[in-house]
Amino acid sequence: MARIDLVAEAEALLKAMDMGDMGPSIYDAAWVARLKDPGSGEPLFPGVLEWIRQSQHPDGSWGSEVEYYPDRIISTLAALVALMEHSPRAGNGRAIGRGLAYLEKTWPLVQGVPHLTVGFEVIVPTLLEEGGRLGLPLNGWMTEAQRMRLERLRRIPPTMIYSPKSTISFSLEFLGDYLDVARARETLLLPNGSIANAVASTAYFAARTYEEKTLIYLDHLLSAQGEHNVPFVHPFEVFERNWVLYNLHLAGLLDQVVHAARPHLMYLYKAWEEDGLSFSAECPLKDLDDTAIGYLLLKSYGFDVDAQAFALYERDDFFECYPFEMHTSVGTNAHTLHALTVFPRKQQEEVKAKVFSYLQSQKVQGAYWFDKWHVSPYYATAQVIFAVVLLEREWVEDSILWIESTQRLDGGWGFYGVSTVEETALALQGLLAYANAGGNVASEVIHRGASFLHRALETDARLPALWIGKGLYRPIHIIRSSILSALAMYEAWCPRSQKLVGGSAFSQV
Repeated sequence: MARIDLVAEAEALLKAMDMGDMGPSIYDAAWVARLKDPGSGEPLFPGVLEWIRQSQHPDGSWGSEVEYYPDRIISTLAALVALMEHSPRAGNGRAIGRGLAYLEKTWPLVQGVPHLTVGFEVIVPTLLEEGGRLGLPLNGWMTEAQRMRLERLRRIPPTMIYSPKSTISFSLEFLGDYLDVARARETLLLPNGSIANAVASTAYFAARTYEEKTLIYLDHLLSAQGEHNVPFVHPFEVFERNWVLYNLHLAGLLDQVVHAARPHLMYLYKAWEEDGLSFSAECPLKDLDDTAIGYLLLKSYGFDVDAQAFALYERDDFFECYPFEMHTSVGTNAHTLHALTVFPRKQQEEVKAKVFSYLQSQKVQGAYWFDKWHVSPYYATAQVIFAVVLLEREWVEDSILWIESTQRLDGGWGFYGVSTVEETALALQGLLAYANAGGNVASEVIHRGASFLHRALETDARLPALWIGKGLYRPIHIIRSSILSALAMYEAWCPRSQKLVGGSAFSQV
């Protein structure tokens, strides 16, 4: 078998990037499926509704292949409401009964997860209310759901609900029957026809206004993506570019394909504003995660951007990702720490002390981390390692031991019962970042992990959705870049005589 040409694969990946590819989200598809033709009352996008009918899991739920309770609960609720709105139809009754049984079993478990999905606290009560009006027996969960909503809304000034720079507008569908159409149209409707590039929020707005450019946005989206592939947000091209380039940068691959990466770096530079970056140049909602990664990349490749943007997100004990957020982000603070390496020197020590203190406070069992943007601790832990090995390598020794000790018998890693390609790539990236910085890692662990990745590529292994949106999603190009990065790091670490060989199946993942 020929060795994988990592440079060629990186170039192909860079050429493939456009406006973002994250795979389907049942939750968002359900809101699109609820749209009706104003004349006939029939589904405006019948293919989306049919895809939802066909996507129920054997346990009665909807959502990602990985059973992450907030995702399964909110996706199942949204699917049940969509099916009820389009009843009667043969077979719906049994599907609805199975969905309700799943909710009954799972609702008590949601409090035990590290992070809820985006907008869960405010959206779930609305879905329960809507489902109840349609005849679904959901009142048993209403008191707890309403308590969560009240706690969330207490943190947000009422004036921010219709602000395009507030995250609550990203979950506009929580307003249910209380939407102020005129204010939403005036302040939140973007030139591309969406509400914050958020598909569910946009479909919710469309159902109450039948705004022409909003319907055009949805129609163009489904024409391009397919009715079986309704995403969480669209476009999210800045986010995708940031994370793909970051993964390649971590492995030294970006230097080898900088000619192909230059247009993407220029895109990030043109999107940069005084308050940093959003996940999309078409959305005004800026965040520190995109800002920190973008800053690191742009400064590393000679672009002049101002670190002053970070001050907008700095708080006494941490850096926030978005204003008024309920929970902080380990990943965002780790990326800020990594960006520190290209900060003006006078700012470095203060930022370093603050972020190290915050990360220490968030550590689980003294070894690993969770992040609110990804369900796997291998993601958050890897992001911390990438930043820390450049500053105080010994600080993550316990994390390295934890990754080594949790490798599965097949050589992969997976927090939810089985090894996954993405979690294996993340774990291997973390180990190799540490090893390539001079740390000691068990060589057999690295070899077995790399072997798992090669086997997964050859068999075209599935990639479950692990990233947290309103449901879970899987940003395809970002996951592929993580795999490429892990394999390039492996090549840099491993003596040439010991390197694995693999097929050329990478492009099929």
